[in-house]
Amino acid sequence: MPISEWRRCCKAGQQVEIETTYSQAREGLKGLMGRAMQDREDVMVPRHKGGDGALVAADEITGLLETANLLCSAAYAERLLTAPHRQSQRALGHWDWGT
Repeated sequence: MPISEWRRCCKAGQQVEIETTYSQAREGLKGLMGRAMQDREDVMVPRHKGGDGALVAADEITGLLETANLLCSAAYAERLLTAPHRQSQRALGHWDWGT
């Protein structure tokens, strides 16, 4: 499927993604999977009857699932969410490694 058949979308606050029809996705699956894996683009496949689908690189999904799993624990969630603050404190010379 030529790239001209894909409609590129950009929604406020989100990365650019590709949106294509189910029929076009079926015909051009190899190319779309390449775009998702190599170019790191999300491929959205809306359906007329709902239940939209997406093609996303597997390692991105794995990372998201791992993050979601960590956030299920209150202790891990707090640690992840406060990590930037702790890092900036360390950069300023405040070495409190216990937190």
